[in-house]
Amino acid sequence: MWAHPLILAYLEEQGLFDPGPLAGMIRRREFGAIVLSYGVFSPTLRAAIGEEYRPDRVIEIPGRFKYIVLRPASG
Repeated sequence: MWAHPLILAYLEEQGLFDPGPLAGMIRRREFGAIVLSYGVFSPTLRAAIGEEYRPDRVIEIPGRFKYIVLRPASG
């Protein structure tokens, strides 16, 4: 699944996107990994990710891009 976090944040702010189903999937740890390239998320999705996923590794090419790979939290 691919989602542009900035667009989802704008759509949620405007009442055009319900983050509940996606946040539920995140809270149930339905994704084996979440790869982030931007830190812009709606508060709902940021909370769900922070509750259930932890950083696993960083992939970076200095000056070009940086990805953070998160895996489901243990326990």
